[in-house]
Amino acid sequence: MGIMVFPRPLPAALALAALLPAAIAPLSALPSIPGVLIGNPDWGIIMTPEGYSDVALDQRPGFVGREYLSGEWAAAIHYTGGSNPTGPIWFRSVWGFPCWTSNSNFTVVEPIVNLGPNGGSFDRYRSIITNGDVEITMHYEMIDTVGGIEQGLSPASAGSGSSLTSSRYVLRHSYSVKNVSGGPLGNFRFFQFLHGLNSGTSVWDDRVYPGTMSEYRYDNTQQGASRSINNDTGEIFDHFDTVCMHAMVMPTDYECGYYGIAGIDDHEEGKPSEGTHLSVEADNLDETDFFDPPEERWVSGAMAFEFPALAADASHEMDVLLSITSDSGGTGEIPAIEVVGAELDGAEFLIDFREAEQTSIDGFLLYKSANLAGSFPDDWTFVSLPAQVNVPEPGLYRFAVPVDTAADPQCFFVIAPFIE
Repeated sequence: MGIMVFPRPLPAALALAALLPAAIAPLSALPSIPGVLIGNPDWGIIMTPEGYSDVALDQRPGFVGREYLSGEWAAAIHYTGGSNPTGPIWFRSVWGFPCWTSNSNFTVVEPIVNLGPNGGSFDRYRSIITNGDVEITMHYEMIDTVGGIEQGLSPASAGSGSSLTSSRYVLRHSYSVKNVSGGPLGNFRFFQFLHGLNSGTSVWDDRVYPGTMSEYRYDNTQQGASRSINNDTGEIFDHFDTVCMHAMVMPTDYECGYYGIAGIDDHEEGKPSEGTHLSVEADNLDETDFFDPPEERWVSGAMAFEFPALAADASHEMDVLLSITSDSGGTGEIPAIEVVGAELDGAEFLIDFREAEQTSIDGFLLYKSANLAGSFPDDWTFVSLPAQVNVPEPGLYRFAVPVDTAADPQCFFVIAPFIE
């Protein structure tokens, strides 16, 4: 049949194929939220026209594809007049990972367009949305701070403060809210929401720390630990990530809280049952300035800002920043997979394998390709199958892959270690 399995160690030309770009799951398996990658050498964010992002990705060599953000960078607004919405309205209707549908009534007027260089090292982007009452124009750009920006680490209520310096690049996200209702609009409340994928603590800090862009002093900082496999070396790395949103304008309210509860909510499907996102929808941020749940994750944070009343065709502008820091260290562990058997059994191809040495990985993923012409994993297909444990005997694993030998007379498979 010509089906082959490549265990490790592999021929040099195929060595990369045994390594998964470190993420909680292959990107092909994640919900598809179309957007534009706005990046810098350290990290990038996939932004939708509604100013929403479900994914911020590591761009550093060896860690390309590792996620910082999953669940979300998002905004909402409330006002009186026009259609008189009953509460804050999210800009984005369909959220991803966890997937749920919000109360948004916005439509896209202009998708994200590249406006060209911003006068620094990066391009500037723009998108426009409207709901008939307000038209919101957003600009996005990466800024090279050179030395980084300070991320506040201490609750505002604490006696003294401390901070951490971010990577040198920050995202500036600017909003211009225009009244297009034809009449006056007032009592504006604007909300910015953040949830870091692996964050276990959320802090609100309003201190001024010295350094670049120190005027952006109002911070929600989220931190947490994760692990990944280095794409280049195969070594397991421990990461401690910090994501922070910064505002120049003092918010009227803020909150640090849940974004779902581990063990109760599903972080793939369904609206989280508990969290700051619900406080945004109720316009009831509770001014909790530190949150460290016993479940270790998931946490979030939000800030609320008041805008002045707007006459017809008048506008108001503000911006926020997103910064990221990662402290990464290798463990010395390199997962090795040994295939002990591969055979066709009726309509299934059985691949039996073991982990050659005990390492701290969480499981295995399978990819297939009809040929070896492309690069891994971009040109390979993720096979959504679980690895059977202790099959066919204790200590072994098995992938039982349905095959159609007539349709696919030749297949190549790669087993990749998996880390949550």
